[in-house]
Amino acid sequence: MKQVAKCTLRLKNMDARNVHLCKEHYKQYKKETKTDRSIDSIY
Repeated sequence: MKQVAKCTLRLKNMDARNVHLCKEHYKQYKKETKTDRSIDSIY
């Protein structure tokens, strides 16, 4: 949830624990958070 909030996608409900993304938005999320995810996987 925190990672999705960091990218440019806008969420309807900020109180939700899970976020379900369609294929297009999932690709956008993956592109925008690529460096963050790689840094997180190292540590």
